[in-house]
Amino acid sequence: MCVVYGCLIGNSVAFFPDYRGMAGGITTAAFGISSVILPPVSELLIRQMGVEIAFLLLGSVSAIAVVACAAVIIPCPDGFSPEGWHANDSNQPEESVNLNWDEMIRKPVFYIMLLMLTCGGTSGLMIISGASGMAQEMIGLNAAEAAAVVAGLSVCNASGRLLSGVISDRLGRVRTLQGALLLALAGLFALSISGNGAKSFFLAGIACVGICFGTFMGVFPGFTADRFGTKHSTMNYGFMWIGFAFAGIIGPMVLSSVYQMSGQYHAAFFTAAGIAVCGLLLSVLYKKV
Repeated sequence: MCVVYGCLIGNSVAFFPDYRGMAGGITTAAFGISSVILPPVSELLIRQMGVEIAFLLLGSVSAIAVVACAAVIIPCPDGFSPEGWHANDSNQPEESVNLNWDEMIRKPVFYIMLLMLTCGGTSGLMIISGASGMAQEMIGLNAAEAAAVVAGLSVCNASGRLLSGVISDRLGRVRTLQGALLLALAGLFALSISGNGAKSFFLAGIACVGICFGTFMGVFPGFTADRFGTKHSTMNYGFMWIGFAFAGIIGPMVLSSVYQMSGQYHAAFFTAAGIAVCGLLLSVLYKKV
């Protein structure tokens, strides 16, 4: 999965230097929407055929689809530029060059961006990991309703990837990410005041956090290419993805620890809000650097 994901993102943003946000948003949105489509299909196959046959069938279909699509994908040539386009996009720094991963990790701005990705992804991965349990324990939803909440979160995630990519091409990457962090803060506040039966605040909070998470997933491929060039974007984004891995550790760990200690989720929301504020501060530091 990660190999296919990284290769497609790197190739997509290289082909569209004037619409890197849109290209990254569409590619990552296709990945995100799979979390809506695959679970019901998997559940049906498992119920009808058993776990082993279902996994073999899904794996075979996925492998055939990936190989067939890969056969018609053209790698982006080095130095590719669309006809009539000139490298004067305001999203791309004037000093931007094609750095490889070794050169990239020597730049202080790489670590600022990596930590921004961590801060932006923490709240989303926290909520994704516990959305079903929170829906049932905080709001009193049944299992089927909680599953619908998880599906809605996935839709918000995928929508955020697509829309934010397009928006970032117009407003700039950093402004778009700052807006997403503010949206996450609003969502975490809504979740913190949710209680039994307070569906509206809970659903609004889930949607806001999901859109923020999708924004960071959709914008960062283009953001990384803007900063370090497209020639080595696949490898470079793989290193930038370490920030996402940190978020995948921190978010669920904070949620689980807080719930085990207090039997409630609210302190975890405040912790995630503090991390989002750190992300905003890092975005200011990025512009200074």
